[in-house]
Amino acid sequence: MVAAVVKRRTASGILLLVVLFSPALGVAQTSTLRTATLIARLMAYDRALASRAGKSLTIAIVHSRKNASEGNEHFAAFSRLKTFSIQGLRLQSIKIAYVGEKELAAQIKAHGVDVLFVCSGLSHAVPAISRTAKKGRALTTYADPSYTKKGLAVGVVTQNGKSRVIIHLSNAKAQGALLASSLLRIATVIGR
Repeated sequence: MVAAVVKRRTASGILLLVVLFSPALGVAQTSTLRTATLIARLMAYDRALASRAGKSLTIAIVHSRKNASEGNEHFAAFSRLKTFSIQGLRLQSIKIAYVGEKELAAQIKAHGVDVLFVCSGLSHAVPAISRTAKKGRALTTYADPSYTKKGLAVGVVTQNGKSRVIIHLSNAKAQGALLASSLLRIATVIGR
């Protein structure tokens, strides 16, 4: 029994490593699509996801009104993943133009948002987004390396052409996530 669990977790870890460091996954991968794919796959390692999510896994792409084009690009990438099933939940995505904490909280509640992907250009709003995510139990994700220590939980950043997962563990826990140890072993973990 224990051997089967270890084999399954090892296989899951190997699969994640292949996804993280493989330049192509059978699809022409843009940097944005690759980031979206990795973030979607990382959600499979959230052991509390089923208790937080509804009938589907809703990822909201949060962008600044001044940078709607980046929001559109990430939305298109996450939308391509609508056939994905994460822990038996169908993946869906929405876009939210960030205008303030109160409005974001209303959007999280209205759409049943489980994950926030925070686009670049919102550095000034990261603390408010993080507070709102904690209240709404939505896990925050990002690809902008400058967000690493600003209050968000899970980053997929590209350095030297390779993707790297960064997890701020205390933020992830505060936002309701319970990330598997197999993921924590291969990620850069801060904020224990």
